[in-house]
Amino acid sequence: NAEKYAAEFENEQLFFTKRLDALDLFYETGLLKEEDYNAKKKELNQEIFDYSVSIANESVKTIGMIQDARMAKELAQVGDDEAAKEAIEKKYAKKRQNLAVVQAIIDGASGIVKTGATLGYPLAIPFQVLQGIQTIAQIAAIKAQKFATGGRVKGSNIPTQANGDSVLATLKPREIVLTESDQNVLGG
Repeated sequence: NAEKYAAEFENEQLFFTKRLDALDLFYETGLLKEEDYNAKKKELNQEIFDYSVSIANESVKTIGMIQDARMAKELAQVGDDEAAKEAIEKKYAKKRQNLAVVQAIIDGASGIVKTGATLGYPLAIPFQVLQGIQTIAQIAAIKAQKFATGGRVKGSNIPTQANGDSVLATLKPREIVLTESDQNVLGG
């Protein structure tokens, strides 16, 4: 898959380079007015950027799928050894967390560039700064996520919601979360 993406990316780069060269040639020979040249070049640069972002997103997705397959293979190899399974799951949870950081960076950069292209300068600058801060906060939130070890939940990791919830949790299929009243009924 990696070779396929690399070859496709090289072909697209060559295609975009030839289009930019042709655009430059039309402008330099006077077949294209400066205003039209600038508009077409901006449009083409946006296409190049969008394509690059899509490749980056597909790469993160592919890496995630590869990691999931490797985790499944490792889990199958350890059989019923719960301690080994837990260690493998923690290892891959950390890898998923790192991929989430990479995806946040891609999304943040994409938003910042699109804001600049949409609003122009200098109007875009304060909005880009805010997007940068938001991206940093998102990365910090991702990095702050701790991995479950079981037992009672202590502390909060999100602002208290209208229904009283104050902990954001991620679960695996077939895991169960009990409400406080359910725990009391069970003697917890």
